[in-house]
Amino acid sequence: GGDDSQVQYSVTTFGASATYSCTTECFELDSDEDTLICLSNESWSGDTPQCHLIECGQPEEIEGCQLSPITSTNCG
Repeated sequence: GGDDSQVQYSVTTFGASATYSCTTECFELDSDEDTLICLSNESWSGDTPQCHLIECGQPEEIEGCQLSPITSTNCG
């Protein structure tokens, strides 16, 4: 959610679709479903997906080698 996601739709009536995406390559949706459909019961077809930061964590250390600091990226 927040500033890292966007939703595209033109209408909000029965049968309409809303497609979610993340605004930078640093984030990905937490759901396989990026499009929701407006249903006849006046609700959307699923939960609103959220964007989360793609993060790998610290790389594995190898015995006898020194790990150099990782340079920063546009992702933070």
